[in-house]
Order: sequence, then structure tokens, then C-alpha cells
Amino acid sequence: MRIGIVVTLWHNVSHKIPNYLGSVFNSLSSQDFNGSIDILFVDNQSSDAFFSSLKDMCLRFSNEKVAFSCVSEKEHYYHFSSMNLGFYILNQHAHYDIFGYSADDVFFADSAGLSAA
Repeated sequence: MRIGIVVTLWHNVSHKIPNYLGSVFNSLSSQDFNGSIDILFVDNQSSDAFFSSLKDMCLRFSNEKVAFSCVSEKEHYYHFSSMNLGFYILNQHAHYDIFGYSADDVFFADSAGLSAA
């Protein structure tokens, strides 16, 4: 089973990754799941420094079962526009059995969270 997840971000004031976002990376990269997961962060109007840090985290936390990637929008777009952009990009990338959306501060408390959902 292949799952595609879009996570939208708005950190246009911040230059560093917020602590809670680390929990999102940790929880998704450690899911005990029979399949693969692609997570795409759609970064809306953040600084270049933030986006650079986000790209680094995507590379660091990707593994054989979970792939993190990100795209940036320099203009402000409404939430659903950013979410739809993410789904469009994922849909062009691969076939997914399930699509999902997550806010940037939602994470699984344990490694079986995704299989229980």
C-alpha cells in the first residue's frame, strides 16, 4: 500500500524549524507500516532560511519506507490552494492507494499510529 500525505506550512516570520515540527518528522519516519509513505510539505510564504532547513530535514528523515519532500510558494495562497497543489504534485509523482492531509503540528504518539488510523 502506498500513502501520499500533504502537510501545509505557514512560517513566514520564523527562520528556524519549530520544535513541534520535529515531532512530525520523527513520528512519520518511525511508523511501523506495511507499505510506503510519501510526505510532501507545501511551504507557504516562508523565508529562504526556513525552507532551506526544511529541505535538510526532509533529506535527513527520509528512509526506505518514508520519503519526505517539500515545495515552496513565495506568494501567500489560501490554505486549500496550497493543499490542492500538494495533492496535484503527489498525483503526478505516483499512484497512491490513499491520500491524506495533515496540519504541521499533528503527529502520531507511537509507531503503530498510522496502522491504527
